[in-house]
Amino acid sequence: MSYIQEIPEIEKYWDNFSDEYSSQDDATNVFYLSLLNMLKVNTRKQILEVGAGAGFLYNHTMNYKRPEASYVATDLSEKMLSILCKRLQISEAFRDELFIEKYNLKVEKANGEQLQEDDSRSFQSPLKRRSCWFHSVGRQSKVLLLQYCT
Repeated sequence: MSYIQEIPEIEKYWDNFSDEYSSQDDATNVFYLSLLNMLKVNTRKQILEVGAGAGFLYNHTMNYKRPEASYVATDLSEKMLSILCKRLQISEAFRDELFIEKYNLKVEKANGEQLQEDDSRSFQSPLKRRSCWFHSVGRQSKVLLLQYCT
């Protein structure tokens, strides 16, 4: 049995699972606040979240990030990103990419492994910039967090 899936299969899975997943936000505020503190989100000028899903983390981050800090939230699933936009009470329909000036937030349907250099150039040299990338995998209670921060 092969556990490796092609990107379209993964995208379809998350699109189909998005409603159920978005109702499972059972992590406590302590979890999110600890994560934001560990990542020093309040000091970052740029933040890239790969696998943003339904926006559980961004919903907490928006209260702690610098107002001028740019935030890019990406996910494979357009349905998940639509839920993220709904969570933020964004009335504009989500289609592939959306910039929400109020939050200095770019929401983009993207495969994190294939982000184009042009799209993520500002995140390429974390030692030269105050930037942070992070990606969480799995339910909030069992998270693999990959972070690249200065």
